[in-house]
Amino acid sequence: MNKYFRKLSIAGDMDRMGESEPLLNTAHTNTYESVENIPNNETSWVFRHKKVLLIVLIIVLLWAIIISALVINFFVVAPDIPTPKDEKVLKILSLSVWGSPASFGTEDKEKRIRAIGEYIKKHTEVDLFLLQELWMRPDHETIRSLLPSNFMMTQVGDLAPALCDGRVAPTFCSGLAVVSRFPIKEITFTEYSVHGYIFYKDGEYWARKGVGRVRIEPAKNYTVDVFLTSTCAFDYNTYYRQIQASEFANTVSQSTANFVIGAGDFNIDPRTSETTYQSVKAVIKDTRKEYLGGERWLDPKLATYGNNKNSYSFAASSLVYDYFWHKTNGHNTMQVKQFLVPILKTKDGKSFSNHEATEATFALTKGKGKV
Repeated sequence: MNKYFRKLSIAGDMDRMGESEPLLNTAHTNTYESVENIPNNETSWVFRHKKVLLIVLIIVLLWAIIISALVINFFVVAPDIPTPKDEKVLKILSLSVWGSPASFGTEDKEKRIRAIGEYIKKHTEVDLFLLQELWMRPDHETIRSLLPSNFMMTQVGDLAPALCDGRVAPTFCSGLAVVSRFPIKEITFTEYSVHGYIFYKDGEYWARKGVGRVRIEPAKNYTVDVFLTSTCAFDYNTYYRQIQASEFANTVSQSTANFVIGAGDFNIDPRTSETTYQSVKAVIKDTRKEYLGGERWLDPKLATYGNNKNSYSFAASSLVYDYFWHKTNGHNTMQVKQFLVPILKTKDGKSFSNHEATEATFALTKGKGKV
């Protein structure tokens, strides 16, 4: 009975309190009072600047990520050497520059040599320039002074005997030079065993022509040997030229590079009865003939000597004197992408030489051919 009585008493007490009286004592502070009722000087500084602080925090985090990435890339992990693509393209230009002193009957030499150097400077898409008949040291330096900063050029003594003069006359010089966009790994010069007849006035006996070789690596594990030469000029030097061509072929055939390219002024047309052309063709492919094929490879418009657009030799018969050659070693392949005979002239319309240049573009592929 007492417990039921107590409940009734509580209920009665609540009825007497009435609905208008608060359940809690109003003297106590309301912990959950709205912030609008808090005076401004008591509002949190962090709360009032939360947008600015959020932006600052994001910027700090971004900089931390960037700095961490740079540290990892340059100090923790060494950058990888890019792996070459399946196909590496190599563009090469070859030119016999007609660089004997004026006393030998050469015309406009200084003007032409400077124009050649300026052409090289402007055509950095060409990977290698192979120059023949560049006899004189000052002409070497003219071209060298005009080279782009990322190109290099062989020294006179790199591709000639130690006795090469080249200051007064081309005595004991080879006339060979290479300009390369790629670092040259190896350089050799093999002098020919014969040099013309001592009593001829053509100067061939006093020159020291031979085979120059440079090795480059245009991509990782792609070795390329590039050979260049200039053989005896004039029809009456057949005997000496044939021996020189045979020695060129023998030197080229000994290359161990993945890819082998030859070029130069051979001073003989392939239609003659000389063995010069056939000796070389027996060991390495004729780039010009492979690309042009049929009768077009002997088109007079593509003559490299006696071309009717040449300002010095236009009156001579249209002949092919200048060549590109190519071959591979091992399971590698080379494709001739392009072969050109560009007509190069100075600003006043003079040809760069009494010969025309030849230009070839090769696609090199590792490990896809047959031995």
